[in-house]
Amino acid sequence: MANPTSTPGLREGLSHTPRHRPSDRLAGETVVITGAGSGVGAETARILHAEGAHVVLNGLTPERLEAVAAELGTRVTVLPGDVTDLAYLERLAERAQAIGGGRVGVLVNNAGATIRGSLAETTPDNFMSTVELNLNGAVQLTRLLAPAMCEARQGSIVNMASITSLKGLGGAVAYTASKAGMTGVTRALAVELAPFNVRVNAVCPGVIDTPMTWEHAEAQPDPAAHYTMLRARQPMNRLASARDCALAVLFLASPDSAFITGAALPVDGGRHIA
Repeated sequence: MANPTSTPGLREGLSHTPRHRPSDRLAGETVVITGAGSGVGAETARILHAEGAHVVLNGLTPERLEAVAAELGTRVTVLPGDVTDLAYLERLAERAQAIGGGRVGVLVNNAGATIRGSLAETTPDNFMSTVELNLNGAVQLTRLLAPAMCEARQGSIVNMASITSLKGLGGAVAYTASKAGMTGVTRALAVELAPFNVRVNAVCPGVIDTPMTWEHAEAQPDPAAHYTMLRARQPMNRLASARDCALAVLFLASPDSAFITGAALPVDGGRHIA
């Protein structure tokens, strides 16, 4: 595979990074972000930290999490681990709630992976491992953190879904099922937790300009043609940036969306309707 940084010129103009003007919308809150070592998760950590939150970072690679934490400086805790490991999730929930004085104010379920596979390739093990990573980890962590939110009658849960949950993606059966499940869980929990003033919403990105996308593109026979194709599929002729997604998370996590719950917000430049 080519080094994703070897042909940066091909990525020129793939996305646009919008400005962020912090205004302490999450001052004093403790926020848990899974999958925070790179891409959307790392950018979400930066944005929510800039809004005054203490961010608790989960991910599989301690070195990546420590790099994000070093960038942020204060009000950050690194708790690496696997979201498919229930014992780890219990430790994460206990530590995060202790940091937050008994509760977490915001949970961002971002951990997951884009796992491709046609129907013929979707064995029971393949399917269940994808659902375990992309969906069940989020459900179990939410189960552990939601009771304290409900008791405090305050909290926001933001799940990272995908436009595949709205549109479908051939050649990615298990992935599409896991993300459709995420939007379904979001809506079910929104109804269940609304009486306790706990909101549950989902962000549904399209193709995002991240290292994961670069690696896939650089592995193609003609990376330049692949990047051109990616742009052409988007009505706005660019990809989402990590910050586009992080700002959507901020909106749904903050009081700006105080009367919004059960939403599945596309961040895809119109791809889901094209």
